[in-house]
This record gives sequence, structure tokens and C-alpha cells, in this order.
Amino acid sequence: MSRKPEAVQLEEMEKQIELLRTQMARDEATHKQEMERLQKQEEAKNAAHHRKLQEEEVAYRREMEKHEKETEEKEKQRKHELDLAQAGLNAPANPNNPSPIMVPHHRKFPTYKAGDDTEAFLENFERACLGYSIPEDQYKVELRPQLSGPLAEMAAEMPKQQMNDYKLFQTKARYRMGITPDHARRHFRTQKWKPDVSFPKHAYYVGKNYEAWISGHNVKSLEELHLLIQMEQFLDGVPEDITRYIQDGKPKNLAEAGEIGARWMEVAESKKATVKGNEYPRGHTDHKPYNRGQPKTPPTTQVKPQTHYSSTSPVSSNSPRPSDPSDGRCFKCNELGHIKANCPKNAI
Repeated sequence: MSRKPEAVQLEEMEKQIELLRTQMARDEATHKQEMERLQKQEEAKNAAHHRKLQEEEVAYRREMEKHEKETEEKEKQRKHELDLAQAGLNAPANPNNPSPIMVPHHRKFPTYKAGDDTEAFLENFERACLGYSIPEDQYKVELRPQLSGPLAEMAAEMPKQQMNDYKLFQTKARYRMGITPDHARRHFRTQKWKPDVSFPKHAYYVGKNYEAWISGHNVKSLEELHLLIQMEQFLDGVPEDITRYIQDGKPKNLAEAGEIGARWMEVAESKKATVKGNEYPRGHTDHKPYNRGQPKTPPTTQVKPQTHYSSTSPVSSNSPRPSDPSDGRCFKCNELGHIKANCPKNAI
């Protein structure tokens, strides 16, 4: 009689074990489904990114092919005109049948006045040159009489050996009028269609800002275009002084950019440790270490003399300088109250 309850208990335990096994199997199946779902999402994301890169490559290749075709056609036209001129010079003179006098057509070009849209003026001028089949090396010759104001001053400032370099003039004109590659990039990224803007006009400005951004960086290959786009994303949110330091290093790829940024951080930490050890060197101003979102120390009425650093130095005259390591954050353990050189985890 006493063994019967034990058999019941054993049966109950077996039922509970079976229930646990069933629950574990369900949990495992659910986990597997979740992992498969996440994997599919990641694959879809990678596929979309790959398609975007392919589309950018195709667009750039088409643009390059179009530019090469236009250059080839202009060269053919120029050669044809030279052949005609040479044939006219070599033709025997015939007093009974003189050659007709060729009167050059009067060309009309847009003129620039101070305050005009520089990009629109240059675009209209280039279109006029294309319409008259003028070779690009003659653009500046035709452009000079149409200039006034700041652009005329800038053209006069160019060295004589480069005074007919239209591309150089175009780049300098954009910088003079504040249309830098970074300015064009920001406009390209933020350009949004508005109901009061026609789609052709919207397309024109998107293309114009993209061209100003790419040409301003002198991009000549697909690899250089990839690096330009990757560096834009890499430097997004990076403080200006660190950005300048990385760009001055002229990285050839993202790996080199990362190494240059790491060197900046190492030198910056070394500077902080040195400043702490010397108890504020002469000329030091009391600023907190750089923390994103931290309010700046209000200026004092008495300004101490500052030590000037190079613009490419990790601790420049424009960047905050450390005052107390207890105010900073350790770059090793990411905790407040000490720096990497004094991290308690160094000995681990």
C-alpha cells in the first residue's frame, strides 16, 4: 500500500518533466524564429545598402561617360574647324574667283553683376559656350569681358600662367562667394522638394549642388567617390578641430582615418596628463575637457595670455583644454573621475 503513493508521485514528476521539455522546445522554436527574423532583416538592410551603392556607381559612371563624350565631340569640332582653316590657308589664290569674306557671328553671353547668383551665371555661360562650340580652353577668354564686381577682381588676381584656366577660376569663384564643397554637400543632403517649386527646378538644384560638391573635391575616379561618401559619414558629429586634424592627415581610406583619429585621442590624453602633472602651465586657460553636450565655461573678465598651437594640433587654441582629470571620462573603462593613464583597470 505504501508503494502506491510513490508511484503516483513518480508519475507526477514525469509529467512535470515532460511539461518542462515541451516548454523548452517551444522557447527554442520561438528563439530560432526570432533569430531567423533578425537575420532576414539584416540581409534586407545589406541588400538595400548594396543596391544604393550600385545606383550611385551607375549614376557616376553615366556622368563620366557623358563628360567624356562631350569632350570628345568638342575635340572633333575643334579639329574640324582647324582643318577648315588650314584648308583655307593652303588654297591657291584666284583673283578671278576670290574667297568670300567670313564675317564672324556676334556672340551674346550672360554678364555678371555684383549680387547675381554665381552658380546660375556660370551655368548659363557654359551653356552659351556649348551652343557656340567653343572649346573649354577658350572659356576664360570669352568669360573675362563679361565679369564685374568681386568675380572680376578675383580673375585679375589669378597668376598670369593660370589666367585662362576656367576650372581653377570656377573653383575659386565658388569659394569667394561662399559656395565651398562642404556648403554644396550640406545643400545637396538637405535639399527637399516644396510644393511651390517645379520638379525641373528642384532637379536642377539637386544636380548643381552634387556637381559642386564632387568637383570641389576634385573627384576623378569611382574609388575617390566612395572614399568621399564614406568620410562624410565617418566625420558626422566629430568636433571641428578633430575633423581638421584627420583631414590634414590626408587618409587614403577609412582605416587610415581611424588611425589618425586614434592618434589625436592619444596625444590629447597625454596633454591632459601633462597639464595635470605641471599644475597648469603658464598661459593655460581653465576649460573643461570636451564632452558632447556639456555647457561651456562662461568667459571671465580677465583674459590670461594663451599659448598658441598649430591648427592641426590635437590641443589647439580653439579647442577646450583639460583642467582636472576628475572632471573627465576614462577612455578605457568609460567611467568618470579619472583618465586612461590612471585607470585602475590598467593593472588587470
